[in-house]
Amino acid sequence: MGSLTNDLYSTVENEVEACARAQIDRKPAQKFAIGSRVCVKRSNGDKSFGYVKEYNEKTRVYKLELATGTLEKFDEAAIEKKPAQRFANAQKFAKGSRVCVKRSNGDKSFGYVKEYNEKTRVYELELATGTLDKFDEAAIEKKPAQRFANGSRVLFVERGSEDKSFGYVKEYNEETQVYKVELDIPTGTFKQCGEDSMRDASPVISRERLVRLWKYFLSLWKWDQRIWTWPKAFEAALFWGCVYGYVVLYQSNAAPNYLLGALIFWVVLGPPVIALILYTVTNIVRSIIDYQDNQNAEYHTFVNLQAARLSILTIFGAFLTVYALSAMSRVVIPYNLVVPFVELAYRDITCTDRDAFWTAFNASFKSFNASCHALPNCGYASFESLCQAVQYAPMVQAESVDIFKVLLFNCVAWVLGSLLVFGTGRASLKNGYAQLLSKHMLVAMVLGLGQSMSAFYSLMRLSLLVPKLGLPRPAAYFDKTGLMSLELPLYCYGNTCTYYDFGGTIIVHVLIVVAFNFDFLKKYASAIGAGDQAAIKKLKEKMRKEKIWNEEIQKYECKWSDEAPYFYFIPATFVKECDDKRLPPMQVLDDDEILEKIQIRLVDAFEQAEKEARMAKEKVAAEKAAAEKVAAEKVAAEKVAVEKAVKGIDIGKGIDESTQSDEKEAAEKAPAEVAVAKKENQGINKALTGRGITFKIKDILVVSHRWEENGRPDVNGAQLQAIKEYLKEHPEIKWVWFDYSSMPQKIGRIDTRSKEERAEFQLMLECITNLYLTAQVLILLDGSYASRFWTLTEAWCSMQTATKDGLRNSISSTVDADFKGSDVQVGSRCTIKCIHNAAKGTTSKGLVDLVATQTPKAMHGILEKPDVNVTNAKDKETMLPKILEIDKDVIQGFKNGFKKLQSNQNPSPQPNSGKPAKKAQVAPADSTGDVTAFNDQ
Repeated sequence: MGSLTNDLYSTVENEVEACARAQIDRKPAQKFAIGSRVCVKRSNGDKSFGYVKEYNEKTRVYKLELATGTLEKFDEAAIEKKPAQRFANAQKFAKGSRVCVKRSNGDKSFGYVKEYNEKTRVYELELATGTLDKFDEAAIEKKPAQRFANGSRVLFVERGSEDKSFGYVKEYNEETQVYKVELDIPTGTFKQCGEDSMRDASPVISRERLVRLWKYFLSLWKWDQRIWTWPKAFEAALFWGCVYGYVVLYQSNAAPNYLLGALIFWVVLGPPVIALILYTVTNIVRSIIDYQDNQNAEYHTFVNLQAARLSILTIFGAFLTVYALSAMSRVVIPYNLVVPFVELAYRDITCTDRDAFWTAFNASFKSFNASCHALPNCGYASFESLCQAVQYAPMVQAESVDIFKVLLFNCVAWVLGSLLVFGTGRASLKNGYAQLLSKHMLVAMVLGLGQSMSAFYSLMRLSLLVPKLGLPRPAAYFDKTGLMSLELPLYCYGNTCTYYDFGGTIIVHVLIVVAFNFDFLKKYASAIGAGDQAAIKKLKEKMRKEKIWNEEIQKYECKWSDEAPYFYFIPATFVKECDDKRLPPMQVLDDDEILEKIQIRLVDAFEQAEKEARMAKEKVAAEKAAAEKVAAEKVAAEKVAVEKAVKGIDIGKGIDESTQSDEKEAAEKAPAEVAVAKKENQGINKALTGRGITFKIKDILVVSHRWEENGRPDVNGAQLQAIKEYLKEHPEIKWVWFDYSSMPQKIGRIDTRSKEERAEFQLMLECITNLYLTAQVLILLDGSYASRFWTLTEAWCSMQTATKDGLRNSISSTVDADFKGSDVQVGSRCTIKCIHNAAKGTTSKGLVDLVATQTPKAMHGILEKPDVNVTNAKDKETMLPKILEIDKDVIQGFKNGFKKLQSNQNPSPQPNSGKPAKKAQVAPADSTGDVTAFNDQ
């Protein structure tokens, strides 16, 4: 027993010593990771930057690749961590930029940047002579490109004399940067001048922009049957006709000059003002109808609520008006005499000194109203009544302004608050009323608060004026000057103050309306100045060349890459939980920070899709073979059982053997399923990434649907409900692409997209077919789906499998489509879900029969038929030749990593046409630059 204890104690002691020795001998972990950027401090004090390539754990020595390109070894003590370089020492001169090179002998050469070596910081330039040469960054300086194009109109300013002449640019010398300008006067005169002596004299608005503005203007007045019916339009015409008639009758007694000015105002400026009012009302009502419908709320319920609020305001306004007019009836002053009476009241007159009164009266009315002199006492019954009206004119004027301010504020508050803010969904509880906290809304609320205080002051002063006007002082009371000033409550009387008060009220209310709609006005203004298609094309090329810093991979990359485009996706969780009637547009989701911007490398996406399709076929084949084997064994077992039964052998034994056969069948079927699952796990190793998100192409659902109305793809919410049902059945889906909610859209009658948004829209549209060829696709099939060009193209792409040998049909024949469940499954990626009047047995089968097994040439023949409609005819003309070449482009894409997939190539002839066509691309191009994505009703 003692020896056993000693042995145990010795063993434990040895283990403790070994652990302590291992703890002492343990070396610290690697401090600088492979690939990290570090700084090396040499013994002479010099510093060098580089990247960690290797690490020796025993010697704790690092092998670094320095900025010079050499490999050297350093101890850990000589190395210190430096953050990855983000901006400093970046490429100074972008590719394609024009530069000037100063050689050692002093000569200068001009050229364009072709390549840049980040390690050596050496540029390869294409010089004006056409030769390629390399230069250090120190020998290069930036030179601006030609500012005024040949043929452009310019204003030439002569130095010294400052004489100005117009002309056209004829030539430009790149080396000397001197322009040759042909002047208008005298004709045929040429001037050599520099850029600083010229001004751009081209028209501010180009013809193309004017055409766009005219189209915008016409689109504003598109008839909306939900708002304007013929009876309502007739009622509006009667209303404004009555307004015109009332104005003419009301001003018929005015002075001829004043009447003429008023009529000119109402005839010339009246119609545009009325048109603007009608347009504003139409937009507000349209926005309210769309928002209430999207919230699954009855529009009539909202109308009834607003009718109740408006009734309260109307009753209040009617009582206030009657209350004010009842007092003004005791002191009656025609509207055209209020201003001169107020001016006369402030001339320190009294009603006891008639001579002084008439002298001042004649002086005031000499040039104002000659008709007043033609009537005794200016139309009043007596001098006392006239003098009393003059004395109380400031009160009458102030009361009319006060009642106007109170009624106007109530009306504007109701329109802006109930209709514009809450009625149209600008202030919603879902986003925590975030828009109310925006800068322009805060400005509008501050202005509204100030105007509410002004309206409250007017209401208070009005309540004090009415009793005084209801029981006015007799004329004999005003026997001394200045007595009326004691009668006026509060302040701000007289023509000057009233003008400022009245005009300021109008201006502040206009500013409130502008502030409330500042976001819309800003987008509208940016849309007007967004430029023509040439500017959009130029911006697209800039996005392809411009480099930005990527924090995830710690390197610069192009803002847009054709081989790795980015798209905006909606999280599947948001779609499932969306309680709106339909999905919001992209701009709304982007403002709420719901969309996820994810970059997809096309080569990875196509490889993943190919492997997924291959494994799906292998799985189906394995299951089919296993099922056939089980069926054959069952038939054999039943045959044996029958034979044994005939021979009188125990049936129970046969049943036991049949059970054993079923168990054997399951045991043999399981390895096949395990093998398929193992292939699934091993088949796809590459993952797509974006913003730190890792996913596979099969995690993405792309929706193919028809736009049911212009600007409204999902009118009654049936499409959103169908997408929710699909996501509930497929919980593996993480991201949803829905064109209306994933691409910058033209919302309403006006295209408010900025130039950047339109360029981004076109770039994504050029690559979107790649998603239909690789991701999971849900077709929302209705009765008109198969008659549209874009939807048929999307459906055909979803039923194809992209391979290294080109496109292959996902199913060999239409009978391979799965019609068993509630939806139709075509291949491994395409699911058809019927909505509206579409039926699975007829509409779905017709679509599968039409496109599922078609080759690109056969599909081209289907799409070119006149019964396949498209909203924009140019889309069909541009896309058809690309369908023929899509096979070649897929093969080429697999070979070169899709790097040249979207580049312009040599044109190929279009069938049945003598005109050359552009080289086909996998992704559809936006021919107009202003169409909405797949707005193909």
